[in-house]
Amino acid sequence: MKKVVIIITLVIAIVGYFAYDYFSAVVVETEEVVVGEVIDSISERAELRVRRRANILAQINGSVLRVNYQIGNMVEKDQEIIIIKASDLEYEIEVLKERLKQAKISYRQLVEPEELLVEKAKIELEIQELSYEYAKDEFYRAESLLDRGILTKGELDQLELNYHSAKRMYLLAKSNFQEVISGGSAYQREQALSQISEIELNIARMENAKDNYHVKAPFDGTIVSLDVNQGDTVLPGNPLFQVAELESTYLYLEILASRADEIAVGQKAYLPDESSTNIEKIHPIAVERVSDLGIRQKRIGVELGSVIELKNVIGSEVEVEIILEEREDVLTISRDSIFNINNKYYAFLIEENHIKQVEVKLGLMTSDKVEVVQGLKEGDLIVSVPSTELQDGQRIKY
Repeated sequence: MKKVVIIITLVIAIVGYFAYDYFSAVVVETEEVVVGEVIDSISERAELRVRRRANILAQINGSVLRVNYQIGNMVEKDQEIIIIKASDLEYEIEVLKERLKQAKISYRQLVEPEELLVEKAKIELEIQELSYEYAKDEFYRAESLLDRGILTKGELDQLELNYHSAKRMYLLAKSNFQEVISGGSAYQREQALSQISEIELNIARMENAKDNYHVKAPFDGTIVSLDVNQGDTVLPGNPLFQVAELESTYLYLEILASRADEIAVGQKAYLPDESSTNIEKIHPIAVERVSDLGIRQKRIGVELGSVIELKNVIGSEVEVEIILEEREDVLTISRDSIFNINNKYYAFLIEENHIKQVEVKLGLMTSDKVEVVQGLKEGDLIVSVPSTELQDGQRIKY
């Protein structure tokens, strides 16, 4: 009877052990060691840019007389894109030409009889009359601009003052012309010649400035923006248009400066459509940027070569992956399946519903996948996300 009790007790103990072992098993997620590729890369948003683009600005005052091309038109170097009416410049040139006549008359008076004084007075009258008519037109036109809110009252007052001043000078010249009887110039010959030379130089300078009124394309390209229309008034520095070589595109991105030593000119970069290009230039100076989370970062500019297949609009962005290192046909497992103890890497190998802690030698490591060099073989089943509660030899369920 005692022997039977012992046997029953042993059976109960064995059954209890296996029952405890089974019901104490921890549920885990698993993965299989497979042969594949491990790619270490940097992914960033890149902007499509053009290498050659010019923003053309107005150099002088005037109104747009004609716009010869529109956005999207292809143009050749030196083709006239915009013509600006040179009203003020033409007026100033005419005034200088009249003054040149007067200066030459003054010079002749020094070496010829004084009968030319009448002609001189007449020229002076013509000059003052021209100035008076111009000031009057400017003042009357400004009155309508004030009503439309384009000019201020102070600007109108200044134009009115100019008008009255020009009128007085005109009346004075008219009176002088009518009353001139005799007299002569007191200028010395050298002074007169110097004055003639100065006026001639100013006329030549203004004639050359006329080129600024015929605004041309600086190179072959496409009009990508147009900032003025016919009839618009422009001032120096106002944008007129932009021309770009749309065929000379490249991709620009910025990576963290801390990773700059991982890239090199010539490395491959892939686009979402699986087309590829190469790094052509790495900027030597880091710039400070603020991330979407408000964190200040140092970043390095990177330029990628032109991608002919890329049909995006200039200025748009595309996801780019720069390949740093690539391993093919190697054993791979997920990064989350390994853990570190005293600077050694381990994984939990599953054998007959129990786990075994095995040391693994790793090769290339990325943020989501690692290369296994030693410690596991293809087809091995391991714990994919081991918790800190798991222990070597523990029974598991999956």
